[in-house]
Amino acid sequence: MLHPVLAAVINKHRNEIEHLETWGDAIHLITAKASTAAQVAMEINDALATIDQSSLGLTKPLLLRIGLHYGPTYKLYDHFAQKYTYSSSDVIKAARIEPVTPPGEIFGTEPFVAMLEIEDAHWAAPVYAGTISSAKNFGAFRMFHIRPKYRDSVLMCSLA
Repeated sequence: MLHPVLAAVINKHRNEIEHLETWGDAIHLITAKASTAAQVAMEINDALATIDQSSLGLTKPLLLRIGLHYGPTYKLYDHFAQKYTYSSSDVIKAARIEPVTPPGEIFGTEPFVAMLEIEDAHWAAPVYAGTISSAKNFGAFRMFHIRPKYRDSVLMCSLA
């Protein structure tokens, strides 16, 4: 029920996605542009809101926590999985941001927000959230809520 809806969002951006895999309940996605990652994140949240969750048997609605970070990644061969993947301490940083993001929110780091500015993502309106400690004592980072400035210009169709 959830996967097809979220996958439809990702498929709209497939040509801009460098790497995609799932880790348990997480979606690990690498893009060259911060603005692409922000659009995918917002569209995933919007797509989740369209799903009738009453049949899921949950006591509370399912809300995603999305962490976004911009930094260098390295393509390397995973000999265990026998496929290429991307890794770096910046990938780990993004993974440590997601658990401290409030449910239903998208958090981005200062480097991520700087790249949005450089890419002239005029539709995004980052709002400073403070210096927040990440999960597993990975450090504290200046975080921003990533939100659309102009709602209509962000929702091209709905998307992961």
